[in-house]
Amino acid sequence: MKKLLTLLMIALAFAAGAQDGSLDPTFNIGTGADQNVYAIQQLPDGKILIGGQFAQYDGQPANMLARLNADGSLDTTWNPEYTGGGVGTIIPEENGKIVIGELFGGIKRLNADGSLDATFSAQYNFGYDNTFVARQGSKYIISGVFNIFSGEGFYRNIMRLNADGSIDTTFPPTELMGTYARAYVIEDKILVVGTTQYYNGEPIDGMFMLDANGGLDNSFSPVQGSGNGGIIRCMAVQPDGKFVIGGTFQMINGQDRSFVARLNIDGTLDDSFIPPAGDGIQTYHIAVQPDYQILTSGWFAQVNPDIENPGEVEEFYMRRFNADGSVDGSFAGGGFGNPVNHFSFQDDGKILVGGWFTDFNGEPQNRVARLTNESLGTPGINPSQTFSLYPNPVSDRLYVSHTGAAALSVSVYDVSGKVVYTANALTPGTAINTEYLARGLYMVQISDGTSTERVKIIKG
Repeated sequence: MKKLLTLLMIALAFAAGAQDGSLDPTFNIGTGADQNVYAIQQLPDGKILIGGQFAQYDGQPANMLARLNADGSLDTTWNPEYTGGGVGTIIPEENGKIVIGELFGGIKRLNADGSLDATFSAQYNFGYDNTFVARQGSKYIISGVFNIFSGEGFYRNIMRLNADGSIDTTFPPTELMGTYARAYVIEDKILVVGTTQYYNGEPIDGMFMLDANGGLDNSFSPVQGSGNGGIIRCMAVQPDGKFVIGGTFQMINGQDRSFVARLNIDGTLDDSFIPPAGDGIQTYHIAVQPDYQILTSGWFAQVNPDIENPGEVEEFYMRRFNADGSVDGSFAGGGFGNPVNHFSFQDDGKILVGGWFTDFNGEPQNRVARLTNESLGTPGINPSQTFSLYPNPVSDRLYVSHTGAAALSVSVYDVSGKVVYTANALTPGTAINTEYLARGLYMVQISDGTSTERVKIIKG
């Protein structure tokens, strides 16, 4: 615990002088990756996986998949048995295995040591484009652009696999007609974005919800994007259950929204989130911080207000929004010279970034970076005025106290906004078991039916 507190104090001292979105000088990638990075993800032990189309990292061989040490250097002890067209998605699993969605129509699973998992039999041709993978319990929802015939089943653009990679025949053969589909698992339900026009012959558009077994959920209002291609390409869930979407659209359901919008739980447009109008191409990736700020990457542009260069267009590739849709001007992460394909949060709140950029604010930075993020890295910014949480940092038991006698609703979120614990009738003074949580930063939301507050905690 003393070591954790010491490291925390050092991090806070550094963060106090660093603007959110600045390059982290302790992350040394050397010459970085020689080609595009499409996925970047921290592992539970603090090391980092990157995937893409690169052949080298810092001048050393690295065939499209590599593991980095926590300081950004290449972990030369890990030599994955990966062969394929490129890595687009990385899913680390609890048992140490790693699931890979490929850029050109495949899915593979590796053991923790990097060897191919021979027990995984997903030997199907998932088309010619990105294969998207999402976990649904022990199973996998596969989406993208494909037509697969298997036995009596015909699957177009979406299907479910069992844990061993075989086709799950309890998930009915489903046809999503359109250019492509990308599926996300929200608790047990399946949210689909993309260019789908028909679900099993039924007209549908943009973004819609399926139930746990692939049936259409009519309680969710389908969302239609339009303008500049009108495609919804990515999605994230807020801690309160609302959805934030990004893509190429300039309108959503007939309302002006430039490349990012927020939806209510039922899929209707949230009028309390209004981002500024702007030019650009699209939003590639989106994530919600536990403090409700929204981080995006993509290809954006704005007219430079400099009177010496009137009308000059400034391009930038990361942007952070406040909860009301206004741009967070304190975020400095827009300095990349080319698009950011993917980013993710470390357990200390810092931001891992991969893309096809080769510089940041004019200085060399080849396709991999780590950015500071003081707003997530500093606990106790918003201490509770009604509830008491202790100890913080916590090891295995977190206690929640309250002067009243009302039962409490408690939810714990990780830095990606995923719910990792929930209780709806917790008696004040009862301990929450945090022993199973990985080390890092979490947001605890507490309500007694009258007051609702959010408090940051550190799991040591």
